[in-house]
Amino acid sequence: MGKSIKKVKMVDELKINNEEIKKTNEEIPKPVESKSEIQFRDVFQAMQQSFSETPPPNSDKIRDDIIKNYLKQRIQKYPVAAEYNIMFLFDEGTMVKKDADNIYSAATKFLEKKSMLLVLYSSGGVIGSAYLIGKLCR
Repeated sequence: MGKSIKKVKMVDELKINNEEIKKTNEEIPKPVESKSEIQFRDVFQAMQQSFSETPPPNSDKIRDDIIKNYLKQRIQKYPVAAEYNIMFLFDEGTMVKKDADNIYSAATKFLEKKSMLLVLYSSGGVIGSAYLIGKLCR
């Protein structure tokens, strides 16, 4: 008889804990996604189309615009977006002086004067270019 009472008590405790978890999950605000927001599936589809054997016209530009806007909308949800001007540079090759020129050109287009956050992906490159990029970001 004592065992069945323990089981009932354990089941009741589990029910209480599950209800508490449900309440806690309901209290967590979920990000509001408007219908005009770009979803990850949109990015994936744009990439898939642009890399297909017969890509539609301008698919590279469309892909790049979708990725840029997707990243922008995702970053805007975080406080870092208010503190920094953010730039992304994805370079499949090696960094050269032209990359430093491109970063300078992009950095001068920001309207607000804030600190710069550069997210850089590269396999490396010319040391002089790295020096210029570092100097530009200061």
